Amino acid sequence: MIQRSLSHRNLRTFRFETVGLYLVVPLYMALFSSDATHSARLLIAISLIVVVWMPLYNLAFDTVAWRLTQRVASDRSPGARAVHAVVLEVTSTVLTLPAVCHSAAMACRKPW
Repeated sequence: MIQRSLSHRNLRTFRFETVGLYLVVPLYMALFSSDATHSARLLIAISLIVVVWMPLYNLAFDTVAWRLTQRVASDRSPGARAVHAVVLEVTSTVLTLPAVCHSAAMACRKPW
């Protein structure tokens, strides 16, 4: 079985996140009437939190799934894949919420 190297995965993740930020920061600025610096800082913080969290979560999920089912990740059932995705999204939201709240609090302190 051919696996991607860690450096290849990191490069792909960096490229994906960079393109995503280029696309999302202007949209965020337009939707929330936010300046470029504030928007970029918040979205970069969220991106970094998720980039660090995702491999840790995947390792933990894969380890637990292996111990329970003796199946590798590529052999997961559709239900297990759905659980994996939903739990990843929920935990990512919980982990990034403090950054969003801090950003909102800082935005409220700006003088008019």
